[in-house]
Amino acid sequence: MSATDQAKLISYLVQGGRLYIESVDLAKDLQNTELIQYLGVDFDDDGSGREIEFLYGSAFPLFPELDFYYRGGPDAHYRVDHLTGFEATLLFASDDGYQRMFFNENDVFKVISSSIVLGALVNGNNLNRKPYLVSEIVDCFLDSTLISGTPGSDQLRVEGDFKLYPNPFTQHCNIIIEIDKPSEIRIEIYSLFGELVNEIHSGVLVEGRHQFDWFACDRDGRKSKAGMYFVRFTINGQLFTRSIILGQGS
Repeated sequence: MSATDQAKLISYLVQGGRLYIESVDLAKDLQNTELIQYLGVDFDDDGSGREIEFLYGSAFPLFPELDFYYRGGPDAHYRVDHLTGFEATLLFASDDGYQRMFFNENDVFKVISSSIVLGALVNGNNLNRKPYLVSEIVDCFLDSTLISGTPGSDQLRVEGDFKLYPNPFTQHCNIIIEIDKPSEIRIEIYSLFGELVNEIHSGVLVEGRHQFDWFACDRDGRKSKAGMYFVRFTINGQLFTRSIILGQGS
């Protein structure tokens, strides 16, 4: 990455940008630069000792207990940088104990930086969790943990008040929302291609905890195919979208 491109990215972050960056030589290419300081990580070495075989998620809530096999192979993905976070929070480490992916946030910007390549991640079972990982990254940058009204109005905080589980799922998904005042709420399921699959609820909900279920079917009762879907909430005119994964065996 040229110095000019680095300067552009730094300017973007300083103005409140959000950035995802991945490269097997991420820190090696950027070591001793101002940009690596913004990522909140340091370069340890180029990882030439051995090939990565397994990655495990940290306890950080962005990726709860997500584990993957890494199939980069002995060529392009063999020398995956070893990183250390000095300001950033660890997201993924490899089976050799080295840190590989980080999240850094302050009052201005958000950054997820990775020396692993998502295209080389493989699940250890039949359930494809990689789309869930990608959607979590997108949701993080979209600030999907907070639904805000107009300035000065009450805010409905999704964290603790809004849950989708199990996720991924194979039979049905519980949709739980808890609100602190009566609200006009619509809950809809959309496909990955933006098609409306089902409407779960439409109308006013009173204060309190409410549970709904999606049994992996469309509005005509036909079973939905395995894959990623989106739950879209319209709450007093405010839109919020969250991803769910329907696995095989439904």
